[in-house]
Amino acid sequence: MHIRLKPLLGTLAVGLTVGAVGCTETTGVENQLDTPPVFGFGNGAPSGPHFNLNIIGVPKDKSADMTSGGRIFVPLGSNGNPSKTKIKLCESGEGAACADLDPTTFAVLDANGTDGEASFALPDPDPDADGTSVYSVYVRPLGIPGGHADNTTCGLVPLLDEVGDPVYDENGDPVLEEICSVVQLNLDRTKGKQSFIDATACLLYIYADLDFDGTLDRAPIFGDPLVDSWWMWSNEGLKLAQLRFYPVPSDVPAPDAVVDCTSKGKFNG
Repeated sequence: MHIRLKPLLGTLAVGLTVGAVGCTETTGVENQLDTPPVFGFGNGAPSGPHFNLNIIGVPKDKSADMTSGGRIFVPLGSNGNPSKTKIKLCESGEGAACADLDPTTFAVLDANGTDGEASFALPDPDPDADGTSVYSVYVRPLGIPGGHADNTTCGLVPLLDEVGDPVYDENGDPVLEEICSVVQLNLDRTKGKQSFIDATACLLYIYADLDFDGTLDRAPIFGDPLVDSWWMWSNEGLKLAQLRFYPVPSDVPAPDAVVDCTSKGKFNG
């Protein structure tokens, strides 16, 4: 299933439209194209059109190639023995893998992460790289109580020398350094009703020393100086993580601010 974002009135408002494949996993989206999401419905997330992505922990590896639907399968793992899955992020409308997608589309490109890798296409969350995302992502853990998962957003940046110039290899290509955000998404499936948390900063941005000057920076997943980005999903028995992408902007914390993406368990709002 492909779901797209389209501009609405105003510079920050966006709405969702549904691609030709169908809309069975996002009930009612086709009837709410111009209805802005609203809050206050008791589960911590807005109410309104959204793209739903389920990350599903399974006890056995999948063998089939799966390239559609709003889900990604990852190894279930167990407490103290986490599985690791690299979920590669692709900017819709850009690059070899995503050039044929509309720039406003969300789409699972490789749903089988039980082999260690999956792939997900999504729009650029912050084209101006000013800390205001044009859409937001909310997350909650579901399934049997007791499961846990962490996610770290990572990427590649050009390595710089002491004076700030790019470092090149013997072939004249820039040397790339893997770098990961210092903030994590932490999900614990506790007993009782589970609330959504706003995980926009932890999933769509990287907080790290991106220019190697000793200070913390912030960059959106498709912003400079990143040349690649992915989610490193660590699963310890969590059977289901539900991610919802809403057409509402978020002002994410500054690089020197405290960023907390920890599930709160039973909702008390």
